[in-house]
Amino acid sequence: MSDHPGFSAIGNHVGDILGSGAVLLSILSKLLGFLGDGITYAGALAGLTWFCIQIWRSREIQHWWHNRQEVKRAKKLVRLRAREKVLVAKIEALAKVRAARVEARDLVEQARVDAALTAVHETASEIKG
Repeated sequence: MSDHPGFSAIGNHVGDILGSGAVLLSILSKLLGFLGDGITYAGALAGLTWFCIQIWRSREIQHWWHNRQEVKRAKKLVRLRAREKVLVAKIEALAKVRAARVEARDLVEQARVDAALTAVHETASEIKG
Protein backbone atom coordinates (compact mmCIF):
# COMPACT_ATOMS: atom_id res chain seq x y z
CA MET A 1 0.00 0.00 0.00
CA SER A 2 1.14 3.49 -0.73
CA ASP A 3 0.83 6.59 1.43
CA HIS A 4 -0.50 8.54 -1.53
CA PRO A 5 -4.32 8.69 -1.16
CA GLY A 6 -4.97 8.95 -4.92
CA PHE A 7 -2.96 5.82 -5.65
CA SER A 8 -4.91 3.82 -3.06
CA ALA A 9 -8.25 4.98 -4.42
CA ILE A 10 -7.19 4.26 -8.02
CA GLY A 11 -5.88 0.85 -6.99
CA ASN A 12 -9.16 0.04 -5.28
CA HIS A 13 -11.21 1.03 -8.33
CA VAL A 14 -8.98 -0.92 -10.71
CA GLY A 15 -9.13 -3.91 -8.38
CA ASP A 16 -12.92 -3.67 -8.16
CA ILE A 17 -13.20 -3.56 -11.95
CA LEU A 18 -10.76 -6.46 -12.43
CA GLY A 19 -12.39 -8.54 -9.69
CA SER A 20 -15.87 -7.96 -11.10
CA GLY A 21 -14.62 -8.56 -14.63
CA ALA A 22 -12.96 -11.83 -13.60
CA VAL A 23 -16.17 -13.08 -12.01
CA LEU A 24 -18.24 -11.94 -14.98
CA LEU A 25 -15.76 -13.51 -17.43
CA SER A 26 -15.81 -16.81 -15.58
CA ILE A 27 -19.62 -16.89 -15.52
CA LEU A 28 -19.93 -16.00 -19.21
CA SER A 29 -17.26 -18.45 -20.28
CA LYS A 30 -18.95 -21.24 -18.33
CA LEU A 31 -22.36 -20.41 -19.77
CA LEU A 32 -21.19 -19.84 -23.33
CA GLY A 33 -18.36 -22.39 -23.24
CA PHE A 34 -15.91 -20.31 -25.28
CA LEU A 35 -12.99 -20.63 -22.81
CA GLY A 36 -11.55 -23.65 -21.05
CA ASP A 37 -12.47 -24.72 -17.55
CA GLY A 38 -9.05 -23.68 -16.19
CA ILE A 39 -9.55 -20.05 -17.19
CA THR A 40 -13.07 -20.12 -15.79
CA TYR A 41 -11.88 -21.38 -12.41
CA ALA A 42 -8.87 -19.04 -12.36
CA GLY A 43 -11.13 -16.05 -13.05
CA ALA A 44 -13.56 -17.08 -10.36
CA LEU A 45 -10.70 -17.60 -7.89
CA ALA A 46 -9.19 -14.20 -8.74
CA GLY A 47 -12.53 -12.46 -8.28
CA LEU A 48 -13.25 -14.29 -5.03
CA THR A 49 -9.77 -13.48 -3.73
CA TRP A 50 -10.18 -9.79 -4.53
CA PHE A 51 -13.57 -9.61 -2.83
CA CYS A 52 -12.20 -11.38 0.25
CA ILE A 53 -9.36 -8.85 0.40
CA GLN A 54 -11.87 -6.00 0.13
CA ILE A 55 -14.00 -7.47 2.91
CA TRP A 56 -10.91 -7.89 5.10
CA ARG A 57 -9.82 -4.30 4.45
CA SER A 58 -13.26 -2.87 5.22
CA ARG A 59 -13.58 -0.49 8.15
CA GLU A 60 -16.07 -2.70 10.02
CA ILE A 61 -13.93 -5.83 9.84
CA GLN A 62 -10.78 -3.92 10.83
CA HIS A 63 -12.63 -2.31 13.74
CA TRP A 64 -13.91 -5.72 14.86
CA TRP A 65 -10.43 -7.25 14.53
CA HIS A 66 -8.75 -4.49 16.55
CA ASN A 67 -11.42 -4.71 19.25
CA ARG A 68 -10.91 -8.46 19.43
CA GLN A 69 -7.16 -7.99 19.82
CA GLU A 70 -7.68 -5.40 22.57
CA VAL A 71 -10.02 -7.74 24.46
CA LYS A 72 -7.41 -10.51 24.26
CA ARG A 73 -4.72 -8.15 25.54
CA ALA A 74 -6.97 -6.94 28.37
CA LYS A 75 -7.72 -10.52 29.45
CA LYS A 76 -4.03 -11.38 29.38
CA LEU A 77 -3.25 -8.29 31.46
CA VAL A 78 -5.87 -9.30 34.03
CA ARG A 79 -4.37 -12.82 34.24
CA LEU A 80 -0.87 -11.38 34.66
CA ARG A 81 -2.00 -8.99 37.39
CA ALA A 82 -3.71 -11.86 39.24
CA ARG A 83 -0.55 -13.94 38.96
CA GLU A 84 1.45 -10.97 40.23
CA LYS A 85 -0.78 -10.68 43.32
CA VAL A 86 -0.32 -14.37 44.09
CA LEU A 87 3.45 -14.14 43.71
CA VAL A 88 3.66 -11.05 45.93
CA ALA A 89 1.60 -12.84 48.60
CA LYS A 90 3.92 -15.87 48.40
CA ILE A 91 6.99 -13.68 48.77
CA GLU A 92 5.49 -11.89 51.77
CA ALA A 93 4.56 -15.24 53.33
CA LEU A 94 8.11 -16.53 52.86
CA ALA A 95 9.50 -13.39 54.49
CA LYS A 96 7.16 -13.87 57.47
CA VAL A 97 8.12 -17.55 57.76
CA ARG A 98 11.82 -16.65 57.73
CA ALA A 99 11.30 -13.99 60.38
CA ALA A 100 9.28 -16.44 62.49
CA ARG A 101 12.04 -19.07 62.19
CA VAL A 102 14.63 -16.57 63.39
CA GLU A 103 12.38 -15.53 66.26
CA ALA A 104 11.74 -19.20 67.16
CA ARG A 105 15.47 -19.96 67.13
CA ASP A 106 16.11 -16.98 69.39
CA LEU A 107 13.34 -18.12 71.74
CA VAL A 108 14.73 -21.67 71.91
CA GLU A 109 18.25 -20.36 72.50
CA GLN A 110 17.00 -18.09 75.28
CA ALA A 111 15.16 -21.06 76.86
CA ARG A 112 18.38 -23.12 76.75
CA VAL A 113 20.29 -20.32 78.43
CA ASP A 114 17.58 -19.92 81.08
CA ALA A 115 17.52 -23.70 81.66
CA ALA A 116 21.30 -23.79 82.01
CA LEU A 117 21.22 -20.84 84.47
CA THR A 118 18.45 -22.50 86.45
CA ALA A 119 20.43 -25.75 86.57
CA VAL A 120 23.55 -23.86 87.71
CA HIS A 121 21.60 -21.97 90.41
CA GLU A 122 19.93 -25.13 91.66
CA THR A 123 23.23 -26.98 91.77
CA ALA A 124 24.82 -24.05 93.56
CA SER A 125 21.99 -23.90 96.13
CA GLU A 126 22.27 -27.66 96.76
CA ILE A 127 25.98 -27.32 97.32
CA LYS A 128 25.47 -24.47 99.83
CA GLY A 129 22.63 -26.04 101.58
